[in-house]
Amino acid sequence: MLRLLFLALLLGSASVHAQDWQLVWSDEFDVDGAPDPANWNYDIGGHGWGNAERQFYTDRTDNARVEDGVLVIEAREEEYEGNDYTSARLVTRGTAAWTYGRIEARIKLPFGQGIWPAFWMLPTDSPYGGWPVGGEIDIMEYLGHETSRVHGTLHYGGGSIGHRYTGTSYDLPEGSFDEDFHTFAIEWEPRRIRWYVDGELYQTQISWTSAGGPYPAPFDSPFHLLLNVAVGGQWPGYPDETTTFPQRMEVDYVRVYQDAEAYPEVGLADPSGGGTVEAGATLTLEATAEDNDPIEEVRFLQGDGVLGADIFAPYGLTVEGVVDGCYALSAQATDAVGYTGRSEPVDLVVGEGCPDGTAWPYLMRPAEVPGVVQAEYFDLGGADVAYRDFSSANTGEGIRLGEGVDLRPSKDDGGGHDLTDVSAREWVTYTIDVAEAGRYRVQARMASGVGGTVRLSLDGDDLTEDIALPPTGGDITYRNEVIAEVELPAGRHVFRVDFRSGGLSINNFRFNYLGGVAVEDDAPGGLGLRVAPTPAAGRARIAFELPTSGPVLVRVLDALGREVRRVMAEDLAAGDHATEVDLSGLAPGVYTVTLAAGRDLRSAPLVVVR
Repeated sequence: MLRLLFLALLLGSASVHAQDWQLVWSDEFDVDGAPDPANWNYDIGGHGWGNAERQFYTDRTDNARVEDGVLVIEAREEEYEGNDYTSARLVTRGTAAWTYGRIEARIKLPFGQGIWPAFWMLPTDSPYGGWPVGGEIDIMEYLGHETSRVHGTLHYGGGSIGHRYTGTSYDLPEGSFDEDFHTFAIEWEPRRIRWYVDGELYQTQISWTSAGGPYPAPFDSPFHLLLNVAVGGQWPGYPDETTTFPQRMEVDYVRVYQDAEAYPEVGLADPSGGGTVEAGATLTLEATAEDNDPIEEVRFLQGDGVLGADIFAPYGLTVEGVVDGCYALSAQATDAVGYTGRSEPVDLVVGEGCPDGTAWPYLMRPAEVPGVVQAEYFDLGGADVAYRDFSSANTGEGIRLGEGVDLRPSKDDGGGHDLTDVSAREWVTYTIDVAEAGRYRVQARMASGVGGTVRLSLDGDDLTEDIALPPTGGDITYRNEVIAEVELPAGRHVFRVDFRSGGLSINNFRFNYLGGVAVEDDAPGGLGLRVAPTPAAGRARIAFELPTSGPVLVRVLDALGREVRRVMAEDLAAGDHATEVDLSGLAPGVYTVTLAAGRDLRSAPLVVVR
């Protein structure tokens, strides 16, 4: 069996960048018997697996075992559970999964018509959806009747895009893959995947798409490994009189490496200096970010929520008017390759902090009304204070996993997260700041296959009776639904949404001041950011006022805080300025216009419609 020394030499000669690959997981198959249950689980069944395959996958050592220092996956011709063949499909789902790295195995392949072995990856709890939306990475596939050729492929797309796949094949210069062991590997980085055979690079892919989210989705989430030998199927065809059994795939090792120097090192200074920040104060956040590659952006976070971002060093953000509460701040840097690094959290107490029985806004300030309130940013304060949820944990696999409210990655065009899996008698609260007393239209950006019922209240007083919301056509079919028109007093309030039934997934709530056509930043001493019209189709006008001259950055961000338009990046003189943004090509949804002038940052919502 080849050992790590050989592999180190191989990696040293094959690297195309100066990665510092460090071993993070491996199975060397040194102990005879069943595969190590700490590393491997089994997929079991004989239902064709979507490809009209003929084998029944078992967990028997007849079909998967370790012997003489190798893993043997053996396909047999035998009647079993209504199938003509048996084999095994080993997976690391439930034991290990990775995002990015060098993944490789040294394998000796079987041969014969209808024999179809593979070394591949599937998403673990994909945030984007099922196959193919969630993606598939085929490190190595092989058709037993083409013994000198292997294939490397990506599968992705889904929805209206349809199933798409891209890849190529590699032909062995001499001999065949069933005669000896060969090393099959990928090097998976953000926005780039490379395929190797025996250290030779034979393809690089940098372009794909997914109905579940914006690029680089779906290949930016954890994937697990699979090893299997299928018998028959739509692609390889079926065994014939030339095919002999049993057929064995022998695996010398499987190893996973990650680049120890790929991720930015990020630090965040304690803005309180170790003390307590006064309520209403202006908070100055300062971060450092170091990396071998240029830093593209530093985001400042409260929990999992984005407070703002900076693209110029020294990295900083000003947050005005923070309110009483207990917060966990961090900074996250993204480099030019796409790797991200996050600082250690900094705990911050503002004003009176967080006594029992009180709630406080998730992003340190009340949500501005008129405007968009993201459903995932419900108040802090815990169960029966900021929310009531009857599930024991967040079952949505989204953000805020330590709290009970179910949040899932949204399938809406604007991204973000949905409040989902609601039940009757559950509720959430949002601290809001109403700029002007008056009448507001409240609408939900929602998806539902059956519809549902909600009730709205403010500071404990009902704003509405029970309101029935109609189905939208499915749980991932989104539509804006008006809940009610209500009178809101100016100032800070607690807005509560009670769910009177299940069946709803909500991306955000929008408060429109009736008769208003623009969203404006009117904060004292602010930049006077104005966006009009909103909703907008085609183009929108962005106006602002600079109190002093200096560098200005105007961007449009999606619901996940990702830049989708860079409108302006230049030095401007003090005074009034205006520009337009081309919205063509943007999916309908809720976006945010951000204006950075020095360390002052302002934002305003922008709703894009067709």
